[in-house]
Amino acid sequence: YHKDISDANRKESAFRTATRFADYNNPEWRKLSKEYLLEVGHCEKCGSTENLQVHHIIPVRFAPQLFLERANWQVLCRPCHQNETAREIEERRKGKQER
Repeated sequence: YHKDISDANRKESAFRTATRFADYNNPEWRKLSKEYLLEVGHCEKCGSTENLQVHHIIPVRFAPQLFLERANWQVLCRPCHQNETAREIEERRKGKQER
């Protein structure tokens, strides 16, 4: 019970220290995302193990409260991350974003 409260307080505190949408220099983000990258270990689109990054499935600008939520994360290599981001931007531009 106390661990759940502590985890919730830690996440809330880390979120409050974020900038407008997300603070990628936030120590909590850096720790959690590094752990997640090591845990998954490969791009979830193409399987690459090079240049891995954490992608927010629902973009932070639309749901900043999900910034530190692993359920909203996906490990992608840099090329797949760039492609996914470009696809999301194009969908928004066309007004067809599915959330």
